[in-house]
Amino acid sequence: MLKKNLTIRSYITKQDKLWVGVCIDLSLATQADSLEECRHQLEEQIESYLFDAIEGEDKEFSEQLLNRRAPLSQVLYYHAFSLLAFLHLTRCRLFGFVDLFVKKRSLSHSHI
Repeated sequence: MLKKNLTIRSYITKQDKLWVGVCIDLSLATQADSLEECRHQLEEQIESYLFDAIEGEDKEFSEQLLNRRAPLSQVLYYHAFSLLAFLHLTRCRLFGFVDLFVKKRSLSHSHI
């Protein structure tokens, strides 16, 4: 049965002088000289792939095409990076709030 809502996970990283984009849910990859170009190419590749799998000439194979996964190493890289980004944002929010709270308290005490 065809899924109605799809979540497509991907990442872009710089390797040497090239930017590499990987879609871990469809096992697609692209590379480019700039981040924006890589992002654009990956978006176009995903859009074209999904069109072919859902409405285009590969429609009869849509179930297999939409369940194609990237190699485990790329999936692990994505999740490790996601975890680090989450921890960084959590740390920034926590310590940003604590710093703001400490600054406000010290300002209010200095005026007394």
